[in-house]
Amino acid sequence: MNFIEKKISEVFKNIFWYEENFFIYENDLKKNNGQFALKETMKIFWMLKKWNLKCDFEFKNWEEICEKIISEISDNEDFMQNIEKFEIEKPWFLNIFFSEKWLLNFFSEAEKNFFGNKKNNKNTKILVEYWNENIAKEMWVGHLRSNIIWKSLINLFEKLDFQVSSINHLWDYWTQFWKLIYAWKMWWNEEELQKNPIKFLNKIYVKFHDELEKQEDLNEKWKEEFKKLENWDEENLKIWKKFVEFSLQEFQEKYDILGSKFDLMQGESFYQFMIDEIISELDESEISSEWEWGAKIVKFFDEPKGHAKKWEEKAPLMYLKGDWTSTYAIRDLAAIKWRAENLHPNKILYCVWKEQAEHFRQVFWVAEKMWWNKWADLIHVKNWHYRLPEWKMSTRKWNVIKLDELIKTARIKARELLKTKESFWEFDEKYQEKLVESIAIWAIKFNDLSQDREGDIVFTWEKAITFEWMSGPYMQYANTRCFSILRKIWDFEEKNIWDFLEKDFSDDKNEKNKEKNLLFWISKYYWILELSAKNQKVHHLARYIYTLSQEFNSFYAVCRVQDAKNKDFRIFLTQQVNKIISEWLEILWLDVLEKM
Repeated sequence: MNFIEKKISEVFKNIFWYEENFFIYENDLKKNNGQFALKETMKIFWMLKKWNLKCDFEFKNWEEICEKIISEISDNEDFMQNIEKFEIEKPWFLNIFFSEKWLLNFFSEAEKNFFGNKKNNKNTKILVEYWNENIAKEMWVGHLRSNIIWKSLINLFEKLDFQVSSINHLWDYWTQFWKLIYAWKMWWNEEELQKNPIKFLNKIYVKFHDELEKQEDLNEKWKEEFKKLENWDEENLKIWKKFVEFSLQEFQEKYDILGSKFDLMQGESFYQFMIDEIISELDESEISSEWEWGAKIVKFFDEPKGHAKKWEEKAPLMYLKGDWTSTYAIRDLAAIKWRAENLHPNKILYCVWKEQAEHFRQVFWVAEKMWWNKWADLIHVKNWHYRLPEWKMSTRKWNVIKLDELIKTARIKARELLKTKESFWEFDEKYQEKLVESIAIWAIKFNDLSQDREGDIVFTWEKAITFEWMSGPYMQYANTRCFSILRKIWDFEEKNIWDFLEKDFSDDKNEKNKEKNLLFWISKYYWILELSAKNQKVHHLARYIYTLSQEFNSFYAVCRVQDAKNKDFRIFLTQQVNKIISEWLEILWLDVLEKM
């Protein structure tokens, strides 16, 4: 699409002296009639009116702006050979429809460029940190975002031939553990522990916070437990190791269900052997300062704004507390140094909550100042939250949806849905169970993957478990249709796009439009893959697959395949859709079902 973007950008610059991205690349839940669309004509109209911006022609309304754009584009004869027609569509779209010849060439060029770009990725090493579970807590839906998004992105990076490795940075050395050590000593119960270790730890953690509201001195008591652990107190080390052991057993069950695997699993505690070295180097640096009660910090300032001349001091980064215990900032800095020296990545991506943005900004700045990152780019890829319509969730009060409960409910809902399909009863019991499990996990994963990570997810079963709307089962069903068609074709030789010409499109106008639209969306696949990787946003890919499924179902409803005059071309289109959805399922680590 580069030549289109380039040409239209030139037009906008020449007419309005104004450049921006004016294109719709995906339907984004809203069907648009053009194969390519300018979406900002109304915006330009109001900008020119409101700000009295200069342009080289008179206009009365946004339609006249569209007509001017069409006129400018039409002056280029070479470009116009690719265009079938323009269409002005209310409220403010200018749609562009392409010729059959261009669509055939577009697919070929898109494929060629994609494999050319892959060669440039082979020498780039990417390290992805994700999951970040809290030791001694049950997994809940809040853990899904990091896991689901980043496992998919890792698979996507690998498809693009990047060298990728993953690391699970367990939060096994946080404040809650020192509180739990105190709670363990106060309310330990062997019988409850044996029944369900993690459930018992959750119970005493909540109880601690209930008691904290009544007894403020508990704050000092848990800090004493932390200091003991930092000084390698034998009893506290033994208790802490139990927390880790119980938790890893619990976590592994969920990793297996969701298909999660890591190249490395290293918690914060792994970097404790480097803490003295990091503190010593910081103490000797020019960026270190001493703060209240002997704490060690790095100061940060905001640049002066407006007429202000003073730099405004911001909250500092504390790397050593006044009682000489460490902070999680120092452990993050140690992690950066260890990874740069031992794994040699070009990029380290941190998939962590948005609330950690300021923390990582400070940590990255310090690491770069101290040259601990070597040549690695440090990037915080922010996740928003997972919530239900009824309430926000809190792990301190434990009013959350546990992952166990979510998976169990998804299985029940999936079974109820599949029982309404006649085809479900045609399969044996073993395959029925496979379908139930696949659709359940599909629903959980796709509900996350289809939504921008920079926005909270409100989970509803009505949208997740359905064969309509933008849901996992809807796309799985489109793919099984492809498999069904292809199973009936026995005499088809494998073909490439250059085996077809304009004459291979249908003579029927309606059928031709269905073929053209489907080929257009097939051709966008490689571009969407690169866009998703570049922005670290898999929802681009998920929404694209939804649109492709829509286009295929629309094509399937009108265009017969097996006995069509252009049978080979339609089989080729079906094969491409099948290939793309199946590849996408593998990227998103979901089962590929041939029957449903």
